[in-house]
Amino acid sequence: MTVLGKVFRAGLNAITPKYSQAWADPANKGFKKLLNGTQKEFGDCIRFQYGIKHVIVRTGYADTLKQYHQLAISPNSTGKELAQTYNKVPRCLQQALTELSDLMSHGVLVV
Repeated sequence: MTVLGKVFRAGLNAITPKYSQAWADPANKGFKKLLNGTQKEFGDCIRFQYGIKHVIVRTGYADTLKQYHQLAISPNSTGKELAQTYNKVPRCLQQALTELSDLMSHGVLVV
């Protein structure tokens, strides 16, 4: 990891989880909507709108997202492997990793 990458990760870890740990919720407004995204139900489907943290995970941690998703759906993976992969992502983005993996499990094309 480069020095710039380490500084970026330290900055992301310094973000307080007050806003970054929230889910994409229809009630999100303003900064919270920009950061966490939103979703709206249309009959039997849900329209998911990415937030900044989802975009960062999709672009900067795409391989980790794929690996986490594969481990999450695999019956042969261990909790230790899942935790190690989960911890590769800064704390403020871990919830977005889980959310995107869940979307991928439901057939949504994420990456």
